Amino acid sequence: MRSLNVFRWAGALMLAMSCSPERVVAQDTVVLTGTFPMHELVPTVGADLAGIKPNASDRWWRLTLNGVTYSHDWYGVLDEYGVLYVEWGDITYVHATSFTMEFFGADAATLNQVVSGQLGGGGYGDAFLYLVNATYYNPYFSPPLSGTWGGWGLSLAPVDTAAGVSFESGNHSRDIGQFPTVNGSPVLPAQLFPESTTISDRRNGATGSLMSYGGVVNVGSNQPPPPPPPVPTIAISDAAVYEGNRGAKTLRMTVTLSHGVSTAAVTVNFNTSDGTATIAGKDYAAASGTLIFQPGETTKTIAVTIKGDRQVEPNETFNVQLSNPVGATLGDAVGVGTIINDD
Repeated sequence: MRSLNVFRWAGALMLAMSCSPERVVAQDTVVLTGTFPMHELVPTVGADLAGIKPNASDRWWRLTLNGVTYSHDWYGVLDEYGVLYVEWGDITYVHATSFTMEFFGADAATLNQVVSGQLGGGGYGDAFLYLVNATYYNPYFSPPLSGTWGGWGLSLAPVDTAAGVSFESGNHSRDIGQFPTVNGSPVLPAQLFPESTTISDRRNGATGSLMSYGGVVNVGSNQPPPPPPPVPTIAISDAAVYEGNRGAKTLRMTVTLSHGVSTAAVTVNFNTSDGTATIAGKDYAAASGTLIFQPGETTKTIAVTIKGDRQVEPNETFNVQLSNPVGATLGDAVGVGTIINDD
């Protein structure tokens, strides 16, 4: 369904918002707590946010929504001919008259000053939180595509949206199930699972953000949620092989993941570079590619072809460089390959 591109969430949400749904009085306070280890920094951000420690498993946040009310609405998305609804659903908006946002753990003082100090509210009231239960059915495929999904979003905007710092979290990946309902409308569950959580910086011409992926948001709890599993580290070992007088030998370097992951695959690129051994000198053959660690895997091997000769020469070396890890961080990123002369 994602590839159909028939559902533009932002447009449909604005359409639903324009209906001005009636508000319903509910509980006075809702508390949400979530993790924010910060997995990626997207340039550029201010110097204060640029110094935030990445992969900090002890960092979490608490959002307290005060004066909470709920309102409900329905949306529908028509096909390109304007004839059939291909997606429809129920929306619940959570409104708050005020809120407090606090960070705990690593760099809490900086985040509380930079982020919490600037947030002034946006959307309906001071904080914009919504849930949606959606159904889709597209008869233009054979067989027709159909299914259900749940999505949610949280947005805290600064007083000056064009020159401040904002906080957003949510999940519209369509990989999570629908939320529980009351009278047909989605209600807050005990936990929410974000696809990503973002702190965006627009101060002084900045255009970057701090990104965290996955994690959990607890609803109705003042306690920190369990920390996410630690991000694994990728390292490459050195290796050596005797050159031989002719033909080809294979030098194998081992690349290790510090611990296996249980969900998404981990990838890393590699390529060779000259040292005292050179490609032009016909000492070895260039190698490059991408290693893929499937869930549970912790070791991979890179094979480099070594070319033998009869020259009397000292031992020679070349490098294998790891780069662009996804789902892991780099430890020892350079492996040294040694070609041992045996002439």
